[in-house]
Amino acid sequence: MKKYITFFFLFVSIASFGQLTLSWPVERAVFQRDNSGNATVIFAGQAPVAWGVGWQLSYKIDKLTNTGSVNYTYVNWTNISTPGTGKLFRLSRSIPTGWYSITVKLMDGATQIASYVTKFGVGEVFLIAGQSNSVGEGSVSYSSTTSYDCIISSYQTSSNKCSGALPVYPGLGVLNSTSSYIGPNGFQPWVYNLLGTTILGATSAPVMFFNAGLSGSSAEDWAITASDITQNRATNYTIDRCSSAQGGNNVGTGEPYRSMRNSLNYYGSLFGMRGVIWHQGESDNDYNTQDTTYTRQLNNVVDKSRSHFNSNLAWAISNVSWNNGTDSEITTGQANTRSAKSGVDAADNSDGIVDSPGVDFYRQSDDLHFAYDGLSSLSSNYYSNISSLLAKTPVMANELVPVTITQSGSNKIIAVDFSAMGKSSGDFNCYEWTTGDHYSTATYPVGNCTTTYADKTVTSNGQWRLYMRDAKGNVFMTQRLTINIDPSVRVSNSPTNSSVYPNPSYGNFENTIAFDLDTEARVKLELITEDGDLIKVLAEGVHASGKYQYPFTLKNKGVREYQNYYYRLTIDGTSETKRIVID
Repeated sequence: MKKYITFFFLFVSIASFGQLTLSWPVERAVFQRDNSGNATVIFAGQAPVAWGVGWQLSYKIDKLTNTGSVNYTYVNWTNISTPGTGKLFRLSRSIPTGWYSITVKLMDGATQIASYVTKFGVGEVFLIAGQSNSVGEGSVSYSSTTSYDCIISSYQTSSNKCSGALPVYPGLGVLNSTSSYIGPNGFQPWVYNLLGTTILGATSAPVMFFNAGLSGSSAEDWAITASDITQNRATNYTIDRCSSAQGGNNVGTGEPYRSMRNSLNYYGSLFGMRGVIWHQGESDNDYNTQDTTYTRQLNNVVDKSRSHFNSNLAWAISNVSWNNGTDSEITTGQANTRSAKSGVDAADNSDGIVDSPGVDFYRQSDDLHFAYDGLSSLSSNYYSNISSLLAKTPVMANELVPVTITQSGSNKIIAVDFSAMGKSSGDFNCYEWTTGDHYSTATYPVGNCTTTYADKTVTSNGQWRLYMRDAKGNVFMTQRLTINIDPSVRVSNSPTNSSVYPNPSYGNFENTIAFDLDTEARVKLELITEDGDLIKVLAEGVHASGKYQYPFTLKNKGVREYQNYYYRLTIDGTSETKRIVID
């Protein structure tokens, strides 16, 4: 019998009423582990509003190898209670160190209707701060890259530095090329590709980095803006750090400390934080900063970061002053801070990584910024000193805010379940309902939010998320909520206008998936089985706006007659799944 493949949208069963989503965790998120090696991870999403009789949601969690293949099933298929109004579901698990994938599937008896898979990790989260040798200044020829799943905030690249904007919603990806950025301010993978690989190999802990450094910044710049966010340090010492030539847009107010605080309040709140890695001192060599002055300034930055984020925030401070020679005043100041402050350790001794006269081996030709071999040495330096940081008490991620959806006439009411959090509305001073993933405020630290909580009355179809901030500015947020007031109108989770052709196809099961992007986005296109198991990744990475076509074939992929297959297209963390029927 001749077989053919039919492709179609799942409009009849679910598409008109939303689709199965898992909006948290975001793809490739790493959650900070505690000192026992565990983290409580919350998983939250929505099932289709058009809930059929006999339908059942279930999930499983697979333990992955470091390279991403399935090692074993950590949690076998487990039913999820039938969601109520709004079809929200939410569950939490204590997860030990490692990479994992969670698969959620919706079944109608023995027939799978939809599935959703997200990769996540439990490991170490670091914030990088300092100046150019912390953000990755200069051109580096990498001798090799890695498939190590280190993480970047892919859409807040170096062009965002000094903008005054709050961090973008995390779009996370593999740190494996010189074109990769570590948001919000990092230029390239730099030493962190190597350091993350070493930590993963030695401890099996995935690593996520955020980078809030700023080229040319001095300890004074950091200390002054930590104390007064209105200060403009863009042109001090004749270095226009926030000019377009430096990767910014000429807005220096509050920088460099603004990016650190923003990143701690937002990313640190969402994922937790092991600590800050500080690599700064080269500019203070130029400025002849005295040791007592440097100590006072750095102490102030440490103290402010703890008062603005968490008193347990650990630090690792590098021994760095090299700028055509070392400066003992700077390194003494760094040592003084390590001695004076609890929870502060050494990070590296980069002053010892120098070239012989006339030889550019460890440093670039400017004799300041590291070359690849210097980065390799620096990575080893970091790792040999970082064990004490890994033993410090980390800051754990904030809880994903629990919500309920109820019907009120023809409208829906979204309400925060403060009692489930063990908190009250008075514990927060900033509330913002947003129709996208990212909050819309552009000012810091309070922004355009309301100070009093009120339930959200939704009168039309759309997507919503609530951001709340406490007195420190730390962020708490809900999952993404798709609301259908009029179920005859589809609420789109992914504006891709995707299609498959030819339809049907014959013989070798060859076909093409096509989709459009209105704006730049991170794309992942996968062929999966009815159980959510991966067959093949057809595309992955940042795509510019435009039209795309990806041919594929299921020949020699273990296709069995009458078995259902799917392709899943994920755009900036939001997926749509379409079924392939073998007839």
